[in-house]
Amino acid sequence: KTPDSKVYNTCVVLNPQGEIQVLYRKQAVNWLIESAGTEPGFFETPFGCVGLLLGAEAENEAMWAPILARRPCLILNPARAPVQIDTALVRAHPELQVAAWHEGFKRIERLVDKCMRTYACPFARVDAPLREGGAGNSLVVEKHRSVI
Repeated sequence: KTPDSKVYNTCVVLNPQGEIQVLYRKQAVNWLIESAGTEPGFFETPFGCVGLLLGAEAENEAMWAPILARRPCLILNPARAPVQIDTALVRAHPELQVAAWHEGFKRIERLVDKCMRTYACPFARVDAPLREGGAGNSLVVEKHRSVI
């Protein structure tokens, strides 16, 4: 929350000295709760530019263009996306949760493949574990492989 009472979903990146290098404010937000950032997310490292897409921003193709234009060496996607499945159904059929989890990986792989047709770099989604409200869909997608 800012001094003017605006609420932002923010990713804070620290440099090796522990100082704030970038404060990226999510651009694709729930307008009823959060304010939107105005700048694409990226920061420079000794290895090159790193792009940032927070949560569901990675699912919005328009969000990729400004980041890919900078030809990043990596795109990070911190997320906390809960699995969208009926909990009563999961209790009765636990295998459905595993199937939904695997489908989540496939969906992200297809999305990354589609968005990186003009320029490919590694994409790392870092999702919160199931027990902490996420879907547990952390993975790295590279040009020739995906690692779960």
